[in-house]
Amino acid sequence: MGRVLVFGLLLIAVSVPMAGAGSVVPMLGLLIASIAPNAFLVGLAMVVFSVARGLTKHIGVATFATILITILLGLNTRLPSVVSDALDRNHLQISRTWSGAVGQPLHIETNTPELWGRRFPYASVAPACYGDGCFMTRGFRGPYTGISRDYWRENVVETALAAGFSNASANEKAPRLVVSGSRDEDLAAVTIELKDESGVLLARFHGTFRNGYSLETKDSGGGEDVSSPLGLLQYLMHGNSVSYWLSRSTRPVVEPPLQAFLKTAASLSHPQAREPGKATPVALEILSEKLYEPVWIIKNHDDGATKWADLTFDKPRHDRCAQLLKLEKAGTPLMQGWFLFTADPTGRKKARYTGEVLCEAEALWFFDYAAERGKMILTKYTAAGDLIYRISFDKPAPMHGFAGHIMNPTFKEEAGNLNFDWWDSNQAGNDRHVKRSMKVRLAEPKAPSS
Repeated sequence: MGRVLVFGLLLIAVSVPMAGAGSVVPMLGLLIASIAPNAFLVGLAMVVFSVARGLTKHIGVATFATILITILLGLNTRLPSVVSDALDRNHLQISRTWSGAVGQPLHIETNTPELWGRRFPYASVAPACYGDGCFMTRGFRGPYTGISRDYWRENVVETALAAGFSNASANEKAPRLVVSGSRDEDLAAVTIELKDESGVLLARFHGTFRNGYSLETKDSGGGEDVSSPLGLLQYLMHGNSVSYWLSRSTRPVVEPPLQAFLKTAASLSHPQAREPGKATPVALEILSEKLYEPVWIIKNHDDGATKWADLTFDKPRHDRCAQLLKLEKAGTPLMQGWFLFTADPTGRKKARYTGEVLCEAEALWFFDYAAERGKMILTKYTAAGDLIYRISFDKPAPMHGFAGHIMNPTFKEEAGNLNFDWWDSNQAGNDRHVKRSMKVRLAEPKAPSS
């Protein structure tokens, strides 16, 4: 047993320089540092086993005691929190799902404008990246409250609007969302309720979210590292697999709770929802077709501007969209946010960019190449945001290695038809290669699609 004890003490001692290997050896040092907490725990387990064998002749008893004590040592100061978390689960109760349409007015009440918490509740102090690419480390850091990969954040009003709701006026009869939150040093409690216009409870969520553990360094706003002696100790104590898996089993990865609640508790329909079969199918008529053998190569202008942009970019209709549409929340990525129609007096009609958008003075067309496999979808609105139609057509048979698409400047509404050119092309370095060009047309529906 003396050898087991010596080897265990040796592992404990070696785990200390292993944890800092990332600051000495690029890349390989990161791997060595990642196994340091487990080496530390295995060393402790060997010491425990050596002591247990000295106290009992039964190897089975010694082994069982070692496993049990190793689990306790792996959790160490987290043990009370893990037990508490296992007994305190989040609860979601839904009596009835609210059904409506995007733009549905909603009263929003909250005692906290923002909810936030750890994305990985079980996270611990770890070696801090140093330099570009994180090939080396320097010191230790805990989760940063100001970094989205470490902390989720939800603005209550903005999250409700992003889900498709609109703010209700003061005396308007509308459903009500009530959000309340409280927090102590390590836990945040959130309660969310959705009620109908009469005040009847439709759905309720109550949950607690861990933002740290007792006796561990508090999370920082970003950029502040944990002092090396304290950081090293916490990393070796809490970075092991036992702590990771048991902590994670009681507090799994967190999805922002309000966003998840609204997805479950409310169902808001929208014309642009990517649901198969929702668009009215129409036949695509091919008027002419030309194949290029060899491919037609479109090169850049001498000044660096691309001739391809001259052929594909519809500047007048593109610029007009900036006058007819505005992001509901400024700064939202183009394909993720709702757009409002500036001519809509209610301010509640919303649309999404699903690709190209072409804007005439009285109508807007939204292109969607990806909603249904093998199909192209066109959604047409009035300038005030009223749906005119949503139609789909089968894309022309694809050409291997080339992508088919509408040439935007050719897209015209003429005598009840939509006429446009469909090209199959790809990018080859700085040049554009065209394999096929077609002139096609669609018959527009005579009445709005339902």
